[in-house]
Amino acid sequence: MDITEALRAYLLAAPAVAALVGERVFVTVAPQEAEKPLVVLRKVSGPRVYSQDGDSGLAWPRVEITARAERAADAIAVATAVRQAISGYRGMMGAVNVQAVFVDSERDAFDFETRAFERVVDVFIWHTDA
Repeated sequence: MDITEALRAYLLAAPAVAALVGERVFVTVAPQEAEKPLVVLRKVSGPRVYSQDGDSGLAWPRVEITARAERAADAIAVATAVRQAISGYRGMMGAVNVQAVFVDSERDAFDFETRAFERVVDVFIWHTDA
């Protein structure tokens, strides 16, 4: 299972996140007609850990999590719920064994095309191969 799909399933099962976005957690891109607020997950890098013997089976991809809403306060509320659900998490996300989730950065943006406010949270997810 890909880490973004595992993270999607995990967030859909998180009560605070689901209360705000329902089923509107998407991988890579959200449909243009999707109701807001919503969340988009995008893997932006995928470094791996190597040893003298080769690939160790441990990866630490950076995942960009974008909370998008019609009001800035709603985007912030969704991003906060997501951050609280995953920051420091360790355990299984579906079939993926997550060693740790670290929040790297948060930033605000505005999408002029969709007229939506965004709070973007970048995380590193250390995990072993499924």
